[in-house]
Amino acid sequence: MRTGAEFIASLDDGRRVWVGDELIEDLASHPKTKGYVEAIAKFYDLHHDPEFQDRTTFVTSPATRRPRATSRRSRSSTTCTTTRNFKTAPPS
Repeated sequence: MRTGAEFIASLDDGRRVWVGDELIEDLASHPKTKGYVEAIAKFYDLHHDPEFQDRTTFVTSPATRRPRATSRRSRSSTTCTTTRNFKTAPPS
């Protein structure tokens, strides 16, 4: 399970994200996306905090800790991505 820092680092992969008519070069530092990125990173870190692990994760066999949200998804459900509500191509 990744950490918040790993999540933030994963965003620097060359993706092109548009918010309205503006290309966001760095999701982690841009004022329009920074708060969202930080909130998701804190969520990832919550899974590693011993105080919350029993509520945010579960242990499978052989002793692998998994996020609880994964256990409630049906196989037919779709996975949301962090850029779901953003355009991924320049506006026409």
